[in-house]
Amino acid sequence: MGIFSKKEICPICGRPIKGDVRIKIKDNVELCQVCSSEIEMDAAMIPNMTVEDIKEHLAYRKENQQAMEQFKATRSADAGSYKLRADDCMRLWYCTNDRSDRNPPLFKYSELKSAGYLEDGMEAEELKSGLKARLSAEKTAPKLVQSMKIVIELDNPEIHRISAEPLKTGEGMTTGTMQYKRNRKDIQDMMECLATIQQNAAYDEMHPNEASTEAQDGETPVEGTSQAQIPGEEQAQIPDMQPEQEEPVAPEMDWGESDAPEPIPEPGSEPPQDIDFQTKKEE
Repeated sequence: MGIFSKKEICPICGRPIKGDVRIKIKDNVELCQVCSSEIEMDAAMIPNMTVEDIKEHLAYRKENQQAMEQFKATRSADAGSYKLRADDCMRLWYCTNDRSDRNPPLFKYSELKSAGYLEDGMEAEELKSGLKARLSAEKTAPKLVQSMKIVIELDNPEIHRISAEPLKTGEGMTTGTMQYKRNRKDIQDMMECLATIQQNAAYDEMHPNEASTEAQDGETPVEGTSQAQIPGEEQAQIPDMQPEQEEPVAPEMDWGESDAPEPIPEPGSEPPQDIDFQTKKEE
């Protein structure tokens, strides 16, 4: 039996491996085109992945698709063919140049470490906590810009960096033109959106229980309800108890004062009226 008659089978799905575009993982194991197209991780990590690692990753990609179906963008920014979308409710975001939004990797707000803008390879301006990124607006002589890039650093186990290039190297764009200003404005909007995501992540870290507390208060304010019921019960009991206490107590105090014997006055402290009364009584 010749070696060319043997069909290679994908270790992930069992499909025959066809075509020239193949991904190799650890131990030179090859994957089919279908499984290869579903992988979303840094290219440098793929050669070190085992078959089990890839299976776990594809299972995660299915969960990502389910989350994507619930995703509703509350913030958006576009720069060139790249678009950034964020959901403040789910605290998830993504940045992709896939116009169909098939299944872009979703990231938590807390996974955004930094972002910066590179123009012709100049060092990126990092985002700092609580501050919006600012793009330099220095007035210089017109020049030809070869590349414009946004670099996003992530704290994610599988994707560590995203490079969004509204202007790819070699296309060229002259500074000061309307096209250049429009691109810079789009880039600034995207940077500010990333800064807002980072601000929200910092706020969530400082107030980890605030979202759940607000949800409980909105549905059933347990503490507020219990506090409102207790005073109501006390007010209902007080009118029934007060008459029983006031009727016997108040008259007893009046009768005791009238019937009690007069205290014997000390010599020298007798009031004039008492002395006159006693004197008339003796006579």
